[in-house]
Amino acid sequence: MQIQPSASTSFPAVRPLLLCGLVASLYACGGGSSGTDSGGGNGGGTVTQPAITLSGTVAIDQAVRNAAVCVDLNANAACDTGEPSAAATGSDGKFSLTYQPGDAAATAAFNQAPVLARITPESVDAADPTSTATAKAFVLSAPAGKSAQINPLTSLVQKAIAAGVPREVAEAAVARQLGIDAARIYDYQSDAASSTAVLADTARTAAKVTAYALELGVPIQVTAPGAAAVASSQLALLNYGNAQNYSVRERRSDGVVQADGFAHQFETRSGKTNGTVSTQEALFPVTLTSSGWTRCDSSVARLTTQGVPSRTLLCNQSTAYLSFTTALQDVSGKPMAEVITQLRAGDTTLQAEGIRHDRSLEMDPATLGSAVFPQGAQMRTALSVQLNRSPAFINNTATDRFGFATLEAMIAGRPSSAVNLSTPATVRATTVGAAGPVDANHVLRVAFIDAANAQFYSCESTPPAYNDLGACTVHSQSAYTLATSQGVRMLTFADFPGKTYMQGVTRGYTEFDGSVFGYRLPAAIASEDQALSYSTRLNGVAWTAMKAVLGIE
Repeated sequence: MQIQPSASTSFPAVRPLLLCGLVASLYACGGGSSGTDSGGGNGGGTVTQPAITLSGTVAIDQAVRNAAVCVDLNANAACDTGEPSAAATGSDGKFSLTYQPGDAAATAAFNQAPVLARITPESVDAADPTSTATAKAFVLSAPAGKSAQINPLTSLVQKAIAAGVPREVAEAAVARQLGIDAARIYDYQSDAASSTAVLADTARTAAKVTAYALELGVPIQVTAPGAAAVASSQLALLNYGNAQNYSVRERRSDGVVQADGFAHQFETRSGKTNGTVSTQEALFPVTLTSSGWTRCDSSVARLTTQGVPSRTLLCNQSTAYLSFTTALQDVSGKPMAEVITQLRAGDTTLQAEGIRHDRSLEMDPATLGSAVFPQGAQMRTALSVQLNRSPAFINNTATDRFGFATLEAMIAGRPSSAVNLSTPATVRATTVGAAGPVDANHVLRVAFIDAANAQFYSCESTPPAYNDLGACTVHSQSAYTLATSQGVRMLTFADFPGKTYMQGVTRGYTEFDGSVFGYRLPAAIASEDQALSYSTRLNGVAWTAMKAVLGIE
């Protein structure tokens, strides 16, 4: 299928499938079964085996048309000449085939064989009937006896079965890996449709992400219980000016699956500003979770499942992702500057699909000189799908704190009737800050008209820090409310004036640790393409070597 470029999206052919039903070109093979005796015979006569009929549906997001279905008698994951096959699926995704076995052994082989569905650029997902389902052909599968619906999730189950895992164990492993109910593996069509739920945390979305991996040629994988742990480490993020000005995040995991079903990964952060070591307050924001305001520092685990795709939960499960690795490159012996230039440029294939590059490294590659990476150095590219809105957070509890114990005290202490805009000092003394920029050269400050309305002011300020104040003018008004969310008291503005410039991010005020702080709420995910991103990161071996070259302790 050919992707039709648009101003808002440019996914792979599969992108519409992830946008409307991630990958949709199924070349199918399989279904449910029924049989009828066609004859017997008297003693010593030939016994005719009953014909066997299989029927079912091929689905990714919704039903898939023009999928080719067959029974994989030789278990080679392909539809071969002579294997039982069905006519191409119709718009309802349904298929049916009848097989006449020659003997009892053929009957047994048929009943124990998986069913396949080949998806091609001619296939169409009902979620997006005006577009082809995929740019590249791939195969879905379903286990023997469970082919009433052939979909990406049944493909994961069959992948595990083919590796020797019992079906019931495989089903439980897939459900755990993706964070879904095992019953949804074989039919998730009752989940909210993609048109009404933007990549909701459902089995339907898990199926679409799995299909996307298949379209991109990524081998899907299920990690069975008891699999050997694989330790890992990586550079998560680096902003580097020089050895006295940098910020770095590193992640490590022993790979051991804990009692909660997840491997635990821990992120450490460090940095300097003008030679001064950054505090943990500055490095780790406080995030709104189900437990209230929580500082998710290096002691709070990031939870990850094993397998492809995998599931990751951040900061007390406040944010969820599904992800998979698209490329793993050995960079041993390569010049660091060359590799970092490539890393920063991004993956050309994914960028051609219009997938957002979440760049993990900001620095001048020339800083690395002629240094080369050692043996074992790798660069890994992974695609992630965010399943929920990012939570509210207090960016820096050292700088976003105000001298009030409660929100009511702040409202009473900053009345608009007392605002003095004559000098920066009087502005600071009579308004509240931490409201962020309203355009490239102005920041917002606020005072309160009464118990329900606020007055905003626009003040000249210098980006990117916006630490100074120049001339200020009256800007706009907004209603506000005081409410409790997840055990936390928050002040929220109905019409926050900085929302447009800040790309949907809103700000407000909250109570934490006995004081009032400014908080930020990221924009809601408005479309599926906004939920997708990819990043390329160095592994621990590469980062350890590069860190020494950069002079980072």
